[in-house]
Amino acid sequence: MSMLLRAAGEQRVRVDVTVAAIQLSETQLLQVSFATPAEALQQSAGQQFLDSAVRDTDRERPELTLASRLRQMQMIVDNAPALIAYVDSLGCYQWANRAYEEWYGLTSEDIVGKYWYGVLSERLGKAYARRLQPYVRAVLRGKPQSFEATHTFGGQVRHLLLSYSPDQDEAGCVRGFVLVATDMTEQRRARQELLTSQERFRTLAEALPSIVWTSTPEGQMDYVSDRFGEMTGLRLEQALDSRWIQVIHPDDMPSLAMAWKIALQNGTPLDEKYRIRQKDGDFRWYLGRALPQRDDAGEIIRWVGASTDIHQQVLAEEAIRRSEQKYRLLFDDNPLPMWTYDCKTLRFTSVNDKAVRCYGYSREEFLSMRITDIRPQEDLPQMPEELRDPRSGVVLGPFRHRRKDGSIFWAEVTGHDTGQEGEHIRLVVAQDVSERVRLNQELLRRAEHDPLTGLPNRVLLSQRFKEAAKRADNRGTKAVLLAIDFDHFKQINDSFGHQVGDGFLKALAERIRARLRVSDTLARVGGDEFIAIAADVYSLDACTAIANNLMAALQEPITVMDVQLQPTISLGLAVYPDDGGNLDDLMRRADYGLYEAKRSGRNCWRRYMRSQSYRVAEARQIERSLRNAAEENRLTLHYQPMFSPSCEIKAMEALVRLIDPDLGMLPPARFISIAEETGLIHPVGLWVLREACRQSRAWRDQGLRPVPLAINVSAPQFLRGNLAAEVQRALDDFQIEPALLELELTESLLMENTEQARQQLSSLRALGVRISMDDFGTGYSSLSYLQTLPIDTLKIDQSFIQNIHGPASSPIVKAIVELGKNLGLT
Repeated sequence: MSMLLRAAGEQRVRVDVTVAAIQLSETQLLQVSFATPAEALQQSAGQQFLDSAVRDTDRERPELTLASRLRQMQMIVDNAPALIAYVDSLGCYQWANRAYEEWYGLTSEDIVGKYWYGVLSERLGKAYARRLQPYVRAVLRGKPQSFEATHTFGGQVRHLLLSYSPDQDEAGCVRGFVLVATDMTEQRRARQELLTSQERFRTLAEALPSIVWTSTPEGQMDYVSDRFGEMTGLRLEQALDSRWIQVIHPDDMPSLAMAWKIALQNGTPLDEKYRIRQKDGDFRWYLGRALPQRDDAGEIIRWVGASTDIHQQVLAEEAIRRSEQKYRLLFDDNPLPMWTYDCKTLRFTSVNDKAVRCYGYSREEFLSMRITDIRPQEDLPQMPEELRDPRSGVVLGPFRHRRKDGSIFWAEVTGHDTGQEGEHIRLVVAQDVSERVRLNQELLRRAEHDPLTGLPNRVLLSQRFKEAAKRADNRGTKAVLLAIDFDHFKQINDSFGHQVGDGFLKALAERIRARLRVSDTLARVGGDEFIAIAADVYSLDACTAIANNLMAALQEPITVMDVQLQPTISLGLAVYPDDGGNLDDLMRRADYGLYEAKRSGRNCWRRYMRSQSYRVAEARQIERSLRNAAEENRLTLHYQPMFSPSCEIKAMEALVRLIDPDLGMLPPARFISIAEETGLIHPVGLWVLREACRQSRAWRDQGLRPVPLAINVSAPQFLRGNLAAEVQRALDDFQIEPALLELELTESLLMENTEQARQQLSSLRALGVRISMDDFGTGYSSLSYLQTLPIDTLKIDQSFIQNIHGPASSPIVKAIVELGKNLGLT
């Protein structure tokens, strides 16, 4: 751009020199009478030059005449690249060169002697002539004029540079002026194009997001776009020459300087990344590119470059590099087996080191295999379609995987799509979950099995029943459900502890399971409650055989922890589909049969009969009432007095009653046995003990004479082992004298557990309470036990008292009374 400006300036200077060289004075023009165009070139100084030239010519070449010299001058003026004319003081043309004539299409006759205004008005229009009038008047007053004028001639717009030089005599009078006009149309067009080009360049440079710059061939920056100031906060002049290096990051300067030096030396493009300090002090990455501009000869005339902000691209590339490093780290060094495979061919495309170590195959072996090769052959038909069209990020499995040595383990896999070059590639992470599968299987087994005996529980029982019922429906057979209850099991727990009781249950379960078929099911559904299901039974006689077979399993005693026990069981039996169509109905009706077996003396079995339903329903109702009877005030004590022969109240016995909202007030015979079987006898017995003590204290506080108060103690309550502590607590809480409390125990209880009974009785007697043996005469007692057990009172069984005047009862009663007296008992 600057070169074009300099060229235009030089052209302007050449025109001015030409005008100055050909300006002629009026005197010189008159001396040649305007005979030739050369005369128009004579100036005051020019005349001297001409005279000197003639003299020199006369001396050196006599043959050169003034006429020939004038012809030379005429030729020079005619061939000058300018319009030249002489106008006298009256404004009339006196002479014009050939270029002037040709420009306007005139001859010398059309011009010489004609008034300038008329000639130009006719050729170019009055408007143009009027614009020139001020300049003509000024030059005729002796003031040189130089100006530009534009006119239209021949359909073209022309731009002229006009110079009016006055011709003055020695006295300073103006005789006319020399007019020199230079056609500036092309120069002006070139200059306009240059300005337009410059403006376009500047607009483009400023519009670009990059910093645009130019430099000299030697590398000195001479232009930089405004973007430089916006980015760096510096003034534009601070980037010129070599001062731009102040914004380059020091770490990047050596490589950039070397690259720029090589580009300048070799004339090759520059392409370099570097950081530029921003106005906030931070550095951003830029890509600097520069290309040399050459002239027609191939010489570099300047460099044009641009610095583009690539900071985000560099950060993205760095992030990608870090991501790739992380990927390689996560893939190659991952502690879990990983691989990629082609979802179309199922062939491995890469594996990590952990996969090689885990599966035992070399990397080369893996890459020649398919994903199906690490699965057991028998599992291939069930392989999911997800292997070919998987769901990204979804955990699949667990699946069985096979190592090279043939060992099997469980694995879960998670896949992610990583499409590569148009292929559907899958990245897989595998995790050995064998231990978790084992634990899950164990948890499932525990969820479906009883932890003590290992037998199925109620959950698995339900599933097994459905299978047995389905087979019965398909084959036209029956299924038998047996409710099994071990007789007096609670007494075993109370007497010997739960450790012996648990061992006893396991031994019993093994005995019964050995009597069933492999296809049958034995399940534990409660403490000592078991259910057996026998499938594919063809007749009711077969049901009887199954029940008898189970009863026979317990003929031999069982020894647990040096304790020998002789178990018996009670069975209730229900048949599918005769007695019910679902498990709940059959279990309920088998319970009815079980209840009847217990009522029949235990150690037997009974099949459900519809007439049994009401008795079992009543037992269930009583059990529900007993569970919260104490908290809901549905227990009450009735007191039965004992009179002396003088009709004085000598003692009282507390008798418990249960108040049921539906069944009314129930005596002990209706609910005590149920309480003992269900384990509810303990809270009931404790309530009776404390309520009797509370009432005794209340009567005493009312001023009544205290009398001994007797309460019944059940076998489970006595054998539990903590009765002495409960009695002591009740006596202390209500401040009752121990001698006023009497505990009644049955003869059979004391006789069947003599050693344990002796220990318990000794603890109770130490408290000071009285002990009585109830229902005496029915337990076939050994008289030696009566001597050794700490007993205070014998209570004759009511079966003898009710018929005391009969011939059989009276002697027995007399004998018992006499026996008691002899033993020191009441």
